[in-house]
Amino acid sequence: MISYILPTRDRPERLALTLAALGNLRGHPDGAEVIIVDNASEFPAMPPERLANGLVVRALHRTSNEGAASRNVGVAAANPAHAWVVMLDDDSYPCDTGFIRRLGKAPADVAAVSADIYLPGHARRESGGLPEVFIGCGVAIRRKVFLELGGYDAAFNYYTEEYDLAARMMLAGFRIAFDPWFRVEH
Repeated sequence: MISYILPTRDRPERLALTLAALGNLRGHPDGAEVIIVDNASEFPAMPPERLANGLVVRALHRTSNEGAASRNVGVAAANPAHAWVVMLDDDSYPCDTGFIRRLGKAPADVAAVSADIYLPGHARRESGGLPEVFIGCGVAIRRKVFLELGGYDAAFNYYTEEYDLAARMMLAGFRIAFDPWFRVEH
């Protein structure tokens, strides 16, 4: 049902903490996976093949830093049977797996579900600035829609790619929903 997509670059300690947090989560459906896209780290990411909870992990190594567009490679490599890809960063992770059941009930016109993103140690939450814009470190996107729309535009690197993809989703007739039960620490 879901594939987690995590780009990383030269942050092995941070990535290890995120993988440990994902490995502590219970309640994943069979076949859920983690795909790490290493953006040409000096020392390539070498994650375990499985996390403590059984999630399968694959690492894809890029020869150059592709920024946010490296997520496109992860989505293309994700299990085609998975309806949703969950975008995370190498320093973000869901607080629980309750959101997964809710994704299965999302209306067909919802292309993306934004998480409520918590910033530990801060009294505020992260947001995209506009209600329709999701944040790439905590969003579930329908894999089919992502691929049909061409994913993230490599011209934007980071920070604007979310506005662009959200706009293309809406222009294609889809909605972007917010689910306060889908909580992510960043």
